[in-house]
Amino acid sequence: MTLDTGILEQELRAFEARKDEFLRHHEGQYVVLHGGELLGAYTTERQAYEAALARVAMSPCSLDACSENQRLPTAFLPCR
Repeated sequence: MTLDTGILEQELRAFEARKDEFLRHHEGQYVVLHGGELLGAYTTERQAYEAALARVAMSPCSLDACSENQRLPTAFLPCR
């Protein structure tokens, strides 16, 4: 499967645009974004990954750690 860099860039921009909000409300958690929208915030990376797969299956989304030092997504789905 090839990676659509346009979709990845969209998710990165969405995360960066809302990073302050995510840090205020979800610092130390993992957020899942799909189409630029927040699908949820989770305590562990595994919970976020499983929730992302359950919600969007093979559609592209990003799983990002909410940390002041985080610069890139932890994962970019699909990864089944």
